[in-house]
Amino acid sequence: MANGKMAPSIYIDNASTTPPFISMIEEITKFAPMYANVNGRQYEKATYTEQLFEDARNIILSFLNADHSKDTVLLDINI
Repeated sequence: MANGKMAPSIYIDNASTTPPFISMIEEITKFAPMYANVNGRQYEKATYTEQLFEDARNIILSFLNADHSKDTVLLDINI
């Protein structure tokens, strides 16, 4: 700061500057050895990854009180 003191950072542009939570880094580190593209379903790792995607969709649908039989969740990346 202008007065030479330190202050905590506040990130307003969440998409490009917000650092990930430590807990998220830990989860990614645990998941990384089992990651595979969900299009390669014939492989064990791909099946595992696809199941996690489906579980995430169901968690989000439940959180939103959505109808699992007619509503869907599209997962996308933040570019």
